[in-house]
Amino acid sequence: MEHKWKDSMLWALIASAGVLFAFATPTGQAIMGRMPQLIAVDLNKKPISIPAGLTAERTLVLVSFQRGHGHDVDTWVEGMGLREDGPHAWVRMPILNDPGNFDGRSAIENRLQARYPSEQERSKVMPVFTDQQAFLKSVGLTNTEQISALVLNRSGHVLARVEGVFDDAKKTLIAEALKSPH
Repeated sequence: MEHKWKDSMLWALIASAGVLFAFATPTGQAIMGRMPQLIAVDLNKKPISIPAGLTAERTLVLVSFQRGHGHDVDTWVEGMGLREDGPHAWVRMPILNDPGNFDGRSAIENRLQARYPSEQERSKVMPVFTDQQAFLKSVGLTNTEQISALVLNRSGHVLARVEGVFDDAKKTLIAEALKSPH
């Protein structure tokens, strides 16, 4: 009789631990990261609240960290068919260490405006002046050596994330995450 009681207690303990872990384990969204709330200003000088002010429920955010990353971002723009009015909402988001003063930020913005001369292109570029390492940690990225493609919802949850230049396998993952849930 005592043996059955111990077995029952053991099973109850295991079941309780299972329930505890089910509720204590972070969700997939928490593991993927979260975009910090911020106000970005596109290159047309239009302020946008990120992530709530994004134009779609799910947005592709092409994140770069270094001056030479523009070409890598372009591989995504071409590969996903984003030129002009592509099928997905998207933005370029250079994450730049804040130079600490207005003149430094203006010089960077002027270089970006020279690279993206049209109003339509400028509306897609939202430079963010912040601590790059803090940003990496927040959205769950590992380094600033390569670009990242993130799919965000308006709550700022990172629904998908890949690093590096465009390829078909990454496209499949990102395209699936961009689909709205029904």
